[in-house]
Amino acid sequence: HTDIHTNNKYQQNKKRYRLMMRRCLDSGRHEFGMLLGPSVGFGTMLLIEEFTQLPDGRSRVSTIGQRRFKVLEMGNKDGYSTAKVEWLDDLPLSASERLRAAELGLKIRQRLEVMLAPLRARSDGTLGRLEEQIGPMPEDDSLLPFWASVLLGQNNMQLQLGIAFGEATRRSPLARLEFLSSLLATATPGAAPRRAINDDDDDE
Repeated sequence: HTDIHTNNKYQQNKKRYRLMMRRCLDSGRHEFGMLLGPSVGFGTMLLIEEFTQLPDGRSRVSTIGQRRFKVLEMGNKDGYSTAKVEWLDDLPLSASERLRAAELGLKIRQRLEVMLAPLRARSDGTLGRLEEQIGPMPEDDSLLPFWASVLLGQNNMQLQLGIAFGEATRRSPLARLEFLSSLLATATPGAAPRRAINDDDDDE
């Protein structure tokens, strides 16, 4: 997954990606772009937070999403993909829209807390593993849709695409909150997210 301000963990073992990663680190910028899918023209810039070179030549990488983009032109450099992109920055909200966004943010947090309550009640560390995978619930309401799309949409590219890159949502934090609020309204009360009970998501 490549959503904004969610944690991502990978293991790289292909030579071309090892080369790309070394160049990212040597450049001092410590970031690279990742597409949501091979046929999807949108993606996210990922900031490398931790890089570990393994004895067998592979590397373990921990990143966090920073900025979304739309691909304008694909290219190739030494075997790995490159691209010219358009940054998808949010448009400013009006005063009334900011008020509406704050109201939605509060309701969404309450709804998510209800969904997470069964995990908090467990003594097996399930919630801790979940937060290790995708990070804790963000304090910034504008980041809630990105975090929740990973929480709720495990292996659901259409859901993540709709929230982060939909025609109406890609530049509007209010539209993303409205999208998420509508989605949560149809969720089963008290249903624990599937991702929380899957321990095999760390290596991608």
